[in-house]
Amino acid sequence: MARLLTHPTIDWKEDGTPVAREAGDVYFTAGDGLAETRAVFLQGCGLPEAWVGRDQFTVAETGFGTGLNFLALCELWQAHRPAPAAWLHFVSFEGFPLTPADAMQALAAWPELSALAGRLLADWPEPIRSVHHLVWPDLGVTLTLHLGDIHDTLPASRFMADAWFLDGFSPAKNEEMWAADLYGLIAERSQPGATIGTFTVAGAVRRGLAEAGFDVAKAPGHGRKRQRLEARLAQPPAPKPDIYGLRALPAPARKIAVLGAGVAGASAANALTERGAAVTVFDPVGSASGASGNPLALLMPRLDAGDTVQARLLIDAYLAARRTYAGMIGGHETSVRQMPRDEAERTRFAKLLADPPLPLEDLEAISGGGLLHKRALILEPARIIADLLESVPVQIGPVDVSLEARMVNGEAFDAIVLATAMETNRQLDWINLEGRLGQVDSVAGAAPVEADVMASGHYALALGDQRLWGAT
Repeated sequence: MARLLTHPTIDWKEDGTPVAREAGDVYFTAGDGLAETRAVFLQGCGLPEAWVGRDQFTVAETGFGTGLNFLALCELWQAHRPAPAAWLHFVSFEGFPLTPADAMQALAAWPELSALAGRLLADWPEPIRSVHHLVWPDLGVTLTLHLGDIHDTLPASRFMADAWFLDGFSPAKNEEMWAADLYGLIAERSQPGATIGTFTVAGAVRRGLAEAGFDVAKAPGHGRKRQRLEARLAQPPAPKPDIYGLRALPAPARKIAVLGAGVAGASAANALTERGAAVTVFDPVGSASGASGNPLALLMPRLDAGDTVQARLLIDAYLAARRTYAGMIGGHETSVRQMPRDEAERTRFAKLLADPPLPLEDLEAISGGGLLHKRALILEPARIIADLLESVPVQIGPVDVSLEARMVNGEAFDAIVLATAMETNRQLDWINLEGRLGQVDSVAGAAPVEADVMASGHYALALGDQRLWGAT
């Protein structure tokens, strides 16, 4: 299985309807796909009435496609958000992501969605097997888009949906998206009473949902489709043991302490604040100290030749960090020339390029057996941290912590985040973290240059009049 996903080939009907050539099916009914979305999925799941009085509501979808369902749901949420602090979470699964150009052309048919569509298209995912996560704090909306085969991504996901949009291509043309083994997983990831809306009334779909515990009923269809399905989870499956502690808390933590004001602590504090939490950061010496006190830092991918869980996690982390830092004044885009240190690494690089985990926009070969990492970043940690902590209170000075009582300096919190590097051993002596010493040298006042990087185990960074060399 190739590590990169395949874009579908799109043919366009005269009325502007996109058709996936390989699947031989349309992304939405010709004429007015937005009206279809509203009738089949929004009304079919009882929205917006179903989220009245809720401070969290989760909708899941099979088949992200053009993103039309997500945008229509966001528009509805904007108009009927149950409370200023309420959050809508949208979880979707897609195996063949559209190109940004095709998505833009498809969505251009609805100017009333243009503002929301512009935001989505500005951060449209690349064809990488990954988890693409967006947060729109001003709307109270999150999008978690699982890219890859749904038979891999749905079992690996962790969420509980209040409603589902089943919107893969027709079961007759895309059997994998409607396979029998998926219905039990859909039920496992559904709250009691969760609703389902879908355009199909195929017998296999009705039977699969019914066997998974859903009450299924036909409803009047939209446009030329005579019928559609609505379903409600009447018999939820027994929850599986939470042996890894992944199940969400009954209620989200609202008051959170973050220990450590380096890059890790600032990133956690910023993300939690965006999600509406009241966060306080504590650090005994101040922000941007320790390793985060280096004048420059390098953000580039750590790529493994094997397609493992760990390798995908590193790619997810790199892409998320790049999206975050790219818009900050302390983030400077550059390319990294990474040369192999020895013949073994030259072989590993060749294996990577034979089945690349990143597209050509991000990764290509260079002479000498090396890699060119495009769209990497040189960071100025002090500026990045100041930006992340702009709206977060930071307390500098002695930090007295009781994890058992969830107290910091005598104040109670719902949760405590440890972002304290090696100092974590003080709070969790059983964790036995081991440090590895490295060396960084830097100078300022050199001749000004554009951002430039070389790497080969060690690395050399140049930005403006600053230079930095590192051994690890």
